[in-house]
Formats: sequence, C-alpha cells, structure tokens
Amino acid sequence: MAEISYIGLGSKLGDRLENMSKAVELVDRDESTNVGNVSKIYLSEPKYFIEQPEFLNSVMEIDTSLSPGDLLNLLLKIEADIGRIRNKKNGPRLIDLDILFYGKEIIKSGNLEIPHPLLYERLFVLKPLEDINPEFVCPVTGKSVSELVNSADDKDNIEIYDEDIIRLENTHV
Repeated sequence: MAEISYIGLGSKLGDRLENMSKAVELVDRDESTNVGNVSKIYLSEPKYFIEQPEFLNSVMEIDTSLSPGDLLNLLLKIEADIGRIRNKKNGPRLIDLDILFYGKEIIKSGNLEIPHPLLYERLFVLKPLEDINPEFVCPVTGKSVSELVNSADDKDNIEIYDEDIIRLENTHV
C-alpha cells in the first residue's frame, strides 16, 4: 500500500541547486517512489552552527510503497551517492534529506522519528511544505501546516531563492 510522505531537502555546499535536483531525480528514479509536488526553493541563514554558508531548502511530496525504515535507508543512500559525508552535526553538507511526515504515522524508534522532531522550529521547512500542502494536518499537534507556519517560533528571515520548482527530466512514470 502506497503512502504519501513529505521529504525536506537542504543543501549548503557545492552546486546547491544541482545537489537538490539530483536528489529529487534519484528519489523519483527508485521504483518504490514517485515524486509529486516539489516546493519553491528558499534561501536561509544557517541555524545551530553559524559558521557555514547560507543554505537552500525545499520540500517534495512523494508516494511510496517503502516502509518508513526502508525510505530512510533509501534517503541515506541517496545522500551518500551525492557525496554527503557525515562528520559534523548540523555542519555544512552537500545534501540533507529528512522525512518530515509519513502519512499520518507517528514513529519513535532508534534513529527514526516521524514527524521530524525539529519540524516545528524550522520555518525554512514549514514554508516550503506550505507551498505544496498548506492544509495537511500534523498528526501530533492537530494543526495544519499553515497554522504551524503562523505559530512557528522561528523568526529567521527566509526568502524565495527560485520561483521555479525543481523539475524532473526523466521520470519512471
């Protein structure tokens, strides 16, 4: 049975747009996933570890037959294929792929927590998510994405970097 999921994309190093486009393409290329909507791309200042470049963020909606754990493994593999090296928590990286929501499921197990635990404090994730599904209701808070955006503590400036969403050139559909 397929499940609608929302994946956050971020890139801070290298050709950030290319890194994000490649990630979307690789997710869509997997026969167990199908990318639907992809948000606008936003530019924001770094959080947590300030001495790093500004970063780009977007959110993609996918339809997947993978379990949450298998989806996480696919995303980790794609990050590695693009060249991500995990050497500093919240440090600069070529690509970051996070499961924000997996349907209406609430999961806390090992290295997997869904909804993403920091989602509520990250306007740079909530705004792109609002682009593609403002009415989606968080299973933990009972609030829509638009309500989460309006109540977010994060007041960091984010701005639209690119009005054109990432487009898939070769899809398996």
